[in-house]
Amino acid sequence: YLQDIGITEEQFQDACKSPFAESHSLQTILQPVLAAEDFNMFKNMMVQKNVELQLQAIQLIQDRNGVLPDCLTNGSDMVANLEQKEMELLTEALRRSKEEYEQEQLTKVTKSCSKILDSS
Repeated sequence: YLQDIGITEEQFQDACKSPFAESHSLQTILQPVLAAEDFNMFKNMMVQKNVELQLQAIQLIQDRNGVLPDCLTNGSDMVANLEQKEMELLTEALRRSKEEYEQEQLTKVTKSCSKILDSS
């Protein structure tokens, strides 16, 4: 990377030790270089970049369409809504299955009692 931008390793080290290295603008410039050696810094930088790209995409959608789609404005999440509906359906299916099972068990007990009474 240093060769690409045309500076030596010594020049880079001097720049990092300079009081100007503490400035926000220089930190922004040096961050990709420093991130090459620090995974956590790299990860944070990539997360920040991803957020910036998402915000740019949202702005582009709004500029082209004049408004944002409902899923981006009211906070609804279609996947979460579908998962919630699926969970409700599963809960209802389990409830019905339990009722049917309990009814079958009651019917069996009733038939058994009837047979016992009939044979006596």
